[in-house]
Amino acid sequence: MRKWIPIALLCLGSLGAKSQDIHFSQFYNTPLFTNPAATGYFDGTYRFNGVVRRQWSAVSSEPYQTFGGGIDMNSPFNLKGTGIGINVAQDVTGLSAFSTFSANASLAGRIKLGSNKSWIFGAGGAFGYLSQSVDYSKLKFESQFDGKYFDPNMLSNEYLGSINYAWTNVSIGGFIQKKWSDRTNVLLGYSTYSLFLQNRGSGLAFYPEQRQSFQALTSFKLLNRFDLTPGVQVMFQGQSQEYLFGTSVKYYLKNTPLEKQAIMLGGWARWSDAAIVSLGFQQNQLTIGATYDINYSPFNVATNYRGGWEFAVIYTIATVRENVKRLRACPNYF
Repeated sequence: MRKWIPIALLCLGSLGAKSQDIHFSQFYNTPLFTNPAATGYFDGTYRFNGVVRRQWSAVSSEPYQTFGGGIDMNSPFNLKGTGIGINVAQDVTGLSAFSTFSANASLAGRIKLGSNKSWIFGAGGAFGYLSQSVDYSKLKFESQFDGKYFDPNMLSNEYLGSINYAWTNVSIGGFIQKKWSDRTNVLLGYSTYSLFLQNRGSGLAFYPEQRQSFQALTSFKLLNRFDLTPGVQVMFQGQSQEYLFGTSVKYYLKNTPLEKQAIMLGGWARWSDAAIVSLGFQQNQLTIGATYDINYSPFNVATNYRGGWEFAVIYTIATVRENVKRLRACPNYF
């Protein structure tokens, strides 16, 4: 029966009066989930983004799973320097099936300043719907063990029922970027989520606290075929903090105005929680990223350093003119 203890702690540890927002290790590959100001900021007309994350399968038969996706448009209705987009996400955690669903519509704008337009300022906002639910009937209790086996038909003598809540959500964000060349630039961003808090419950109800997020994303040309792309994300939500930092090395297999092909290899860390190995591949408008979290927190007694994997895809569709020239260069993040 001892083997169920870490599972129970893992599942119950996610249940509290307040909950954390959905977020990903690949914050640089999930722009619509990182900062609403990133909406429409890319080289092309349409951008499709998908991400899936799965973790804690080492300790639970019902691991945490997160799915997200979105689409945004650059300069809709020929309004240069603007962007619109939508994104949705579904997160299911643990044996209690604690589920979070979010859907957001975002709008952003940006301007270029300086004699050579090397300074870029952007701002945006998002309005969305968020719902959370939990089904306590799926949990396992000590009274359902007969000494050797677990019997789901045995009464647990516990009744917690199910809980469901929903509310609207407002987010805002902004960024500033300095570009020295196509491959050397620095971007600083800020975003805040759950701007107007709406407590929809009491007792064991779940509702988010306001989340503050700071991002720094950079790219530096090292050699003809190598770029260094460090990044940092710092988040604060209630009493929780997250510090994620690291870098990737990008190697260009091909780099011409009409064709870009590159591979990325990186190492990242979530402070006091996990080391993250990242791999990536770029082929023109397609970018694929994968990460694996190596858990080194005190919970590694149960996980044996196994954390979770995450897979992200970005695909952009360019206009005919952009397909011919493709001389402009926006960062491959945001």
